[in-house]
Amino acid sequence: MRSSEILPPSVEELDARYPYEVGHRRQVARLALRLFDELQSEHGYMEKERLLLHCAGQLHDIGVTVDAEKHHKATQRMILDAELPPFNETEQAIIALVARYHRKALPSSKHAVFAELPEDDQQVVRWLAALLRVADGLDRTHADAVRDVCCTVTTSDICVTAFADGPAEVERTVALEKGKLLEDVLGRRLAVEVARG
Repeated sequence: MRSSEILPPSVEELDARYPYEVGHRRQVARLALRLFDELQSEHGYMEKERLLLHCAGQLHDIGVTVDAEKHHKATQRMILDAELPPFNETEQAIIALVARYHRKALPSSKHAVFAELPEDDQQVVRWLAALLRVADGLDRTHADAVRDVCCTVTTSDICVTAFADGPAEVERTVALEKGKLLEDVLGRRLAVEVARG
């Protein structure tokens, strides 16, 4: 098992404290990691960033238990306020921001925590949040409809193929809607297709 497949105990403990939609959170984290692996040649990030994405994916909806309407912002605060060894302050901020940006606003210098990060780390947040947004869309119905993904990248397009055993049109539509940030970081147009069987 890869090191980025194993969540640190501190993250496991924070995750367990908020048992809302655990299955959905695991599915989104799993799909985000598959997207990370499929696009590794494009983003160039390694195990450290993969682990940060895994943590953000697993925690991305914990804020629903505090403020359902603005749960992305609540999630950010909850992650920032937690003690999460072995992560340093910057790594914890990246996890919190990636989780926050799984919905609604895109990363912006108007957001204080994001603005305080060095440019390289801001780009990590953009990439990981882009992957998490698409992964979240691919489990829109919380039904584990998508069992796997693969990506094909050309000079002008990226196609994400979602493999499903049943209907997944809602997942396709929402993943496409949430794909703007992925289009921005890749500089390519996004297409999402569903393959059944």
